Amino acid sequence: MQLKELNWGADIVIATPGRLIDFIKSRNISLIQVKYFVIDEADRIMDMGFEPQLNEIAFNCGLRPKEQRQNLFFSATFDKEIRDVANKFMKDYYFVTKNRNDESEANKNIIQVILSAEEEEKIKKLHGILQNVKGSILSKFKLLL
Repeated sequence: MQLKELNWGADIVIATPGRLIDFIKSRNISLIQVKYFVIDEADRIMDMGFEPQLNEIAFNCGLRPKEQRQNLFFSATFDKEIRDVANKFMKDYYFVTKNRNDESEANKNIIQVILSAEEEEKIKKLHGILQNVKGSILSKFKLLL
């Protein structure tokens, strides 16, 4: 199903590092035209040991050099390990935190909302949320798990 949807084309692909590498190695997806490289939950990705896969994607799978793409790197904390990883993947980086001396603490201005939904209700619930968003939203995306 995912391969079929990828063959239709995608403006945005969301994937775990391993799954993305599988699609790249099987030549079902190419990163040559990627303009935006986003790593979300970077601290969790590092904690789970996915740094080698991120290195593979960023440096060995046809992705443009970090100076030729927009890089977005999100992390709840920004300790030394995460800053070192950010340096590797990004041309320059800026981070938002409580204060300059406390990079490891999550920003208190961020509000997280958790909504519970059964699997079959998730898409409907997401559409309901997006209908209430003011401004433009992205309406076409592919999700690879």
